[in-house]
This record gives sequence, structure tokens and C-alpha cells, in this order.
Amino acid sequence: LGVRHAARGQGMARALFDAVHELSVFSPPSAGVTLCTELESNLALCQHLEYEMLGSASVDSAFTTWGMYRRNQ
Repeated sequence: LGVRHAARGQGMARALFDAVHELSVFSPPSAGVTLCTELESNLALCQHLEYEMLGSASVDSAFTTWGMYRRNQ
């Protein structure tokens, strides 16, 4: 998921994340949504959108990935 730089701050990221989460909620076998990001700058937004940090892994000195999860309520 991504929002073009020119469109940031207009609520589009929330709309995208909410749409994906809604798909999960209405899919009976799904317990929630898992996502990964390789941009540390995305972490605060994901946490703001109710994703919890599961962990991170460094593939090498130039590449880290973070795993996050939002449980269906």
C-alpha cells in the first residue's frame, strides 16, 4: 500500500488501511491483518492506525524489515 507524496496528509492512507482491514473482518477465517514495512518512517503511521509491532529483522546492514499486526475486533 502506498500514497503518492503529493497526496499525503489527506487521509488516503487511513482509507487504504481501513479497506484492507474491513476485508479481513468480513472474511471469517481471518483473525487480522499482517503487514511488513522496510521504511522506518512508516512505523508511527502504522501504530497510529492500530497496528502493533511484532518484531524486526535485519537482512544486512542496509536492509531492515518490521512486522506489524492488527487484530480483528
